[in-house]
Amino acid sequence: MTSKHLFCHSRAGGNPSSKKDWIPDRVGDDTKMKKFGSIGIIGFIFYLGIVLYANRGVYTSRFDPAYWKDRYEHSQWKLPQSQRGIGDEGLYLHEGYVLVNGADPTLYNAEVPPLGKYAIGASILLFGNGYLFGILATTAALVAFFFLAKSVLPKSLALATTLLVAMDPLVTSQFAATMLESLQLLFFLVTCLLVLSLLKQKSVLKIPAFILAIDAGFGAFSAVKFPLLSPVIGFCILAIIWQKTKRVAPILLFLAVSFIIYLIPYLRYFLLGHTITNWLGVQKWVINFYLHANLLPNFGSFFTALTTGWIQNFFTRGWERAAEWSPVWPFIFIAALMWCLQNRKKYRVLISTFLLAMGLYSVIPFWTRYLVLFLPILYLVTIAAVASCAKKLLPFVVVLIVAVNGISSFRILFPTPQGMVNQFVYDWQHGFFQDMYEQLSNESQNNISRQAFHRVGLQTFSDAQIEKVKIISDPVIWSRFRTPQTIQFNITYTTRNLGSFTEATTLPIIKEKNRWRIPWNWNLLMNGFTDSAKLETKLQHANRGSILASDGAILAQDIPSFFVSVIPEKIDSKQEEIMLKFLETEFGERVAAIGLYRRYMQNSLPDQPVPLGVLMRSPDDKTYKKLLSYPGIQLTPWFGRMKKSDPASITIGTIGNTQFFECCSLLYNTTAYNGISGLEKEYNDILKGENGGTLVLKDATGSVIRTLIHKEKRDGKTVRL
Repeated sequence: MTSKHLFCHSRAGGNPSSKKDWIPDRVGDDTKMKKFGSIGIIGFIFYLGIVLYANRGVYTSRFDPAYWKDRYEHSQWKLPQSQRGIGDEGLYLHEGYVLVNGADPTLYNAEVPPLGKYAIGASILLFGNGYLFGILATTAALVAFFFLAKSVLPKSLALATTLLVAMDPLVTSQFAATMLESLQLLFFLVTCLLVLSLLKQKSVLKIPAFILAIDAGFGAFSAVKFPLLSPVIGFCILAIIWQKTKRVAPILLFLAVSFIIYLIPYLRYFLLGHTITNWLGVQKWVINFYLHANLLPNFGSFFTALTTGWIQNFFTRGWERAAEWSPVWPFIFIAALMWCLQNRKKYRVLISTFLLAMGLYSVIPFWTRYLVLFLPILYLVTIAAVASCAKKLLPFVVVLIVAVNGISSFRILFPTPQGMVNQFVYDWQHGFFQDMYEQLSNESQNNISRQAFHRVGLQTFSDAQIEKVKIISDPVIWSRFRTPQTIQFNITYTTRNLGSFTEATTLPIIKEKNRWRIPWNWNLLMNGFTDSAKLETKLQHANRGSILASDGAILAQDIPSFFVSVIPEKIDSKQEEIMLKFLETEFGERVAAIGLYRRYMQNSLPDQPVPLGVLMRSPDDKTYKKLLSYPGIQLTPWFGRMKKSDPASITIGTIGNTQFFECCSLLYNTTAYNGISGLEKEYNDILKGENGGTLVLKDATGSVIRTLIHKEKRDGKTVRL
């Protein structure tokens, strides 16, 4: 069999199931390709140095367990629909830390097996940094890929191909990521390498040892992520073992040991007293989780990502550009398909396995990083095909891929400040000061702790009763290297009761260890502000006008009521659920208990009252006492809105918070509430009042620095039908 059989020519006859046909043909003459070896090894070392340099800021940062615990506790995993979300990268960081500190491996994110999270936790435990896991796992995967490539390609060309894979922008992104794909890739490649070694093994005595080694690799592969591909790959391995041994015992050995290896990361679970039956119950829950989690598939995103770089966002369902896409991907994808067509009979089991795997990933919720498992194989097939069919073009192809991937990866390793600024603005608009702190310069962080920064910022928002922040920036052309850079912002703060005010600021941006950071000054928050300054709100409540019938009977009017707040740290956790259900009943159809819970948990100061809403009626003594019986509840005299039952041929209508629907729809005041139906809507301009008052900025001595808002009170007028 000539080397051309790999790609250019398929054998017309012969037995496609012969043992040799399971082993890919080795391509080329090593003596004629030594130059590729030098390029590969020197290029790989050099590129790894660039990666280390570019990510030095990430690798030297310290893991903050308190912050990541807070981030998790206030994320969508604990608070459904939380705007302070946490991605898988942060989730695995937190989980890894708690797992290596003895937590139950099924307690957090049980739908993902724990092995990869233990590896991230080990990185935190050993180095105080979880991101070093990324470079260790990815480098190890590349080493495994080299040995796999060396079984198909000459050593020198295998080194060059390893360089091509390392320079792929998606692989490059994994060097500083706490995702699980790189570790899963490592075990996948190790398993493939061991399977090839088994096929080449002639000694019957050594076959059981190789099967056990394959078990270890395959079991670990399955224990890193949800084993979607395990049945597919497992069937392929079983077919190979059967072809090699023609015995049932090795197959049973493979299944049993693989299962045991899969269970090992759950050892802590069993040490805590759980049984295998309990574990099976957890796995049943995992299956139900995926069946009933409304995880809409991204049909075809696997192939669109490969060929065009476009992927359908899992959450928004809109199409967006994958930042890690390389123009090389369509080329290697087409090359792989051609190889499959040319060799569909010769390597039918291997090809079927690979195509089935790609098919599975085309009908699941898909993220670009899932391609990490496939890209190395595509590169390997492409280089083998070119070396076999068009050897003269090989140097050109290698250089072209290096150039294209180098440019694509450059954008990954040396980004503009735009991504950081976008995240900073998002956190600013939502008052997530503890997350804004992550983007501050080293000097700024040395001047103030995360807790103090969060308290000053959130206390300021609370004192000013700021409920909405809108930041609009001027157009800017970003540079990847120029420092410092600036961007002009117009920040509009909208208060709960007094309207809005706008501040203009210039945000400075500097580069520290290749990470874009903000040298923070409290004057950026609002002009004249310092960390010792204080905002003070003085409010004059306006009344919404009453609606009277023609005979003077009251149809709708403002009435004395209570403003309900809660102090999170004073809540009795044993009564919390009952308290929320009672509040849900009192606030009526406008709110769900989970919404109230998110309101005071997502972004609060535990010792400060968080406003929940206004009772739209005058509570009786029983209700009043019931509310005060719950620790943490605080009642402030306020006003609500009462309406009579609609008289004949008259629809009084309803009012609603049209200004702060999302964040505080239950905080009744005449400034934010408007009529949304019936007479309340028809006569809204007459009925509506405007709160008056002042918002002033004071220094530490109590002297007024500036007045931010001054507004005269205007009561609404009565409407008589």
